[in-house]
Amino acid sequence: MLPKKKPFTPKDLKHRSRRIFSLRGAIVKHRVHTFLNPDGLFVFDINTPEKFARIDGESYVREDDGVFCVWQAAVEDGLCAYQFDIFEQEDDVWHRAQETHEERIYEPAQLTAMLEQVGFTEIKTYGDQSFAPVQGGEDRIYFTARKRD
Repeated sequence: MLPKKKPFTPKDLKHRSRRIFSLRGAIVKHRVHTFLNPDGLFVFDINTPEKFARIDGESYVREDDGVFCVWQAAVEDGLCAYQFDIFEQEDDVWHRAQETHEERIYEPAQLTAMLEQVGFTEIKTYGDQSFAPVQGGEDRIYFTARKRD
């Protein structure tokens, strides 16, 4: 039997917000390069600046069986903050949790330069959910970069 969920508090939110994954830190501080095998391939994707411009100030709702989620995106100073209100049903009771996620906005050229700076080669970008070249206007861009020692 799983332990009963404890109530979510503002202190939990503050603690969680400090655990933001830093793509820049992972690349520039050699974290990815250090732990990747020689000739290994680093694969990741980003939301594009165009997508962030489009979703700024927008609200979204998602409803699934026993879960209801509302979130809003706000872009400011190169960051997109997503504010989530999540309601989960347990029998006849609904529990509410709040989370904030932040995502830094990068131009693809910035990331390519960071990857080159730490020794990645064969850096390639692909359009949204395809192996086609980036055309512009995509919501996501996929990167691959090869570790060479």
